[in-house]
Amino acid sequence: MLFMGSLKTYLAACLLGLLQAPNAHATDLVQLFADCAGRYSALTEHLWLWDGPASDPAALKRDQFAALLDAVLPAPNGIEARQALALRIEAKAAQRALLDRSAFRTAASGQDHAIVQAQLHLTRCESLLLSQ
Repeated sequence: MLFMGSLKTYLAACLLGLLQAPNAHATDLVQLFADCAGRYSALTEHLWLWDGPASDPAALKRDQFAALLDAVLPAPNGIEARQALALRIEAKAAQRALLDRSAFRTAASGQDHAIVQAQLHLTRCESLLLSQ
């Protein structure tokens, strides 16, 4: 299980870097990781529809953020976990709306804006991960 060992090392390094950031609080990390997990969930599903194999990297990032989220939750079955799930679902819906607008909107300006906004959210999330 070399993969699991390296994944644990990877997640620990990500958490260590984030916790050393100024003003990093567990609540902020829960919100941040829930948001990113939700946004990558939406991207994974979007890519499944358009280009199946292209969804694999997005699914991997979704899983990484879900693991980070689990790691910072104080109680896996507590109210915080339910709140984190709600945050994740809200972020997924918001990203889904941007992706749908970028794919189906006919007006170029609305489509361009949705693409930019969707990418900004994902870039912010991606900056939290160690490069692969």
